[in-house]
Amino acid sequence: MSERILSSILPLTEAAINRLCERNLIRCQRHPIAKKQPIDYAVLQLTYTRLLTEGGFSNKAELARHLGVSRTWVSRVLKGITKRSR
Repeated sequence: MSERILSSILPLTEAAINRLCERNLIRCQRHPIAKKQPIDYAVLQLTYTRLLTEGGFSNKAELARHLGVSRTWVSRVLKGITKRSR
């Protein structure tokens, strides 16, 4: 029985259905976990540099706000300090 049919028959929350699946009380479709694509930090560094020089951002903080990342992350990428380069 699929989760959609079960939730339409019984007033169960998604969390409750997940608990039933985890306990193997009902059979649920498992979606394969997608592997993350590796980050090319050199390309990211070039992109951030180009955005700072040509993109109209006056500083790293503005760029970080625009990208939705922390200012520290932008600084680390620009300096080449990332997990992969340690």
